[in-house]
Amino acid sequence: MGLQVIENLIGSGLGGVVGDPAFIGFVVLIFFIGFVMLQSVGSGMKVMIIMGALALASVFFPPLRYLLLVGGAIILVMAILKFMNR
Repeated sequence: MGLQVIENLIGSGLGGVVGDPAFIGFVVLIFFIGFVMLQSVGSGMKVMIIMGALALASVFFPPLRYLLLVGGAIILVMAILKFMNR
């Protein structure tokens, strides 16, 4: 219920401006990627923020879910390889 409020807020606000849900997803994704590029944090934190942005953007543009799954799989493989090298 809590996240549905955020989805409705973004969907109705940006939906009135741009109209197309797919474009809303890309606007959300571009906003967060731009935000991450301006921050001076480590690459791990940048990946975490981008994965969260992908999850939010995939609500408006469902094919982004596949990109989210691929990114999650890459992170999982990197974590397993790091654990195995210890």
